[in-house]
Amino acid sequence: MSSRPSSLSRRDLLRAGAALGVAPAWLRGLERRAQDRERVVVCVELNGGNDGLNTVAPVGDDLYHRARPDLAVTARDGHPLDDHHRWHPSLARTARRFADGGVAVVQGVGYPRPNLSHFSSLDVWHSGTRTSPAPATGWLGRLADATVAPDVETRPAYDPLTLLAIGHDVAPHALRAERGMPVAVPSLDRSVIPTAPEGAGGMEAASRRAVLEALERTSASRGTGRDARIAAAARAARQAALDLAVARDFEPRAEWPDSSLARHLGLVARVLSKGLPTRFFLVSQRGYDTHAIQGAPHAQLLGDLDAALHAFLTELEARELLDRVLVVTISDFGRRVAQNGQGAGAGTDHGAASIQMLFGAGIEPGLHGPPADLERLDENGNLRHLVDFREVYAGVIGGWLGADPKAVLGDSFRPHPALRS
Repeated sequence: MSSRPSSLSRRDLLRAGAALGVAPAWLRGLERRAQDRERVVVCVELNGGNDGLNTVAPVGDDLYHRARPDLAVTARDGHPLDDHHRWHPSLARTARRFADGGVAVVQGVGYPRPNLSHFSSLDVWHSGTRTSPAPATGWLGRLADATVAPDVETRPAYDPLTLLAIGHDVAPHALRAERGMPVAVPSLDRSVIPTAPEGAGGMEAASRRAVLEALERTSASRGTGRDARIAAAARAARQAALDLAVARDFEPRAEWPDSSLARHLGLVARVLSKGLPTRFFLVSQRGYDTHAIQGAPHAQLLGDLDAALHAFLTELEARELLDRVLVVTISDFGRRVAQNGQGAGAGTDHGAASIQMLFGAGIEPGLHGPPADLERLDENGNLRHLVDFREVYAGVIGGWLGADPKAVLGDSFRPHPALRS
């Protein structure tokens, strides 16, 4: 297109694109440049229940060492945090970033009547509620509904890439929304929707084309019901795949480790660097359910987390993008205070309260809250929560994004001071 019609407003052009079901590439580019400075939330899920008590270890408490004779972090091995705590030995880069004022840690995070089932507890964290059954939408999905304006008045749904799960085949509960359709991609290589698989014969390729054309016809008819929803999902997935293709062209400015989490956060960095419209990301690191033989596997997990987050934050700093991005960790629950077993076989059962870590922009750095109270455990031998996790969410919602926490969480929670108001 050599020239743009001067008699039409930007909104008129958007409406015209909406009527066709797609916006021209240059028009999508205008939208993206307008979104380049919008604030972003990256949720990093430590799947399985991270042992917060060993991540930020209360090395000054004798009860901690007595409860974990084989697992406790020592003052000698851990990285300094304050007079009472040490970072796990695997978190050297995080410890340095914390010392430089780049990390906030909230202690004692949990919720009333904790559920020790992985599935049920993750439902609570993802939905942002304690209601049963959990709502169909998740807290990030409702946050997107509350903060992302429609492209045009006649199209209530926002860009398919607004909510993006990386490393997932199916969009997690946290990203499910009413107005938007979250996208899940296992990896950049698997984010492409080909017309037909490589090497497919003529009949197979023709069949694939026929299916896609049928879905597009159904979508174009603006019907209702199941067929229209399937067509809309197919169109959204196809558009997302086209958009994500631009992220393939990327020259890293940080040294990236070779781990699954690093690859997932690397794709987040690629998406942000290309000005794509994603505002809410979720990536997961699996393996934290350490009932036995916890020592070496947990050290490896935290080492991978430390290296991946350092590369990600360094990449954003190099690209002058860090002021847009808030990173929040979540996990199913913490671990029980007392260890299972002995020696190298020692582990920990499902616990309750744990820690949350926050990186990037919008944080009040430092260690928030008193040390874990190991004298006042619950009936299962778990830490009692001092902070409802929804207070942290309320800080993200209100402090970082300027939305109404009650509209997203369904109740009033005081925004936690670890996030700037």
